[in-house]
Amino acid sequence: MSKGFSNFINIILLWKRFIITITIVITILATIVAYLIPVEYKAQTVVTTPPENFSALSNLAGLMSTKSGGNILGAKMFGLGGNNTDFLYGLLNSRSVLLKVAKKYNLFNYYKVDDWDHDKLLKKFTKDLSFEPNEFDFMEISVINKDPKFL
Repeated sequence: MSKGFSNFINIILLWKRFIITITIVITILATIVAYLIPVEYKAQTVVTTPPENFSALSNLAGLMSTKSGGNILGAKMFGLGGNNTDFLYGLLNSRSVLLKVAKKYNLFNYYKVDDWDHDKLLKKFTKDLSFEPNEFDFMEISVINKDPKFL
């Protein structure tokens, strides 16, 4: 053995009691902290948006198109312009959609909020709710909850 390696082994052997004690204490503390942290469950789904040139009115807007770019005018007239991900994000974050979800899954009881206090419910619910567009222009929707039955 080289002299450097044997010195290293000697130092480890001299401090082995301290090293073992610290390892046991850290393991016990980490186990206690792991049991004190509340368990949360996360449900996640990915929603795709239709291509930007696809919609029920796209054929009608196409009728208004000309070779000089009138298609853009037709699309804007019928509200077809813009990013579909932004539209979906706005729709999912709308108050009426969030309240319908809250009523369907009885989130008033989960968050312990009165049925008439919609603002308080939405404030608590939106902290657990996330809408994130990913790099493929899909919308990732996730909900964090303490009770897996509500997911």
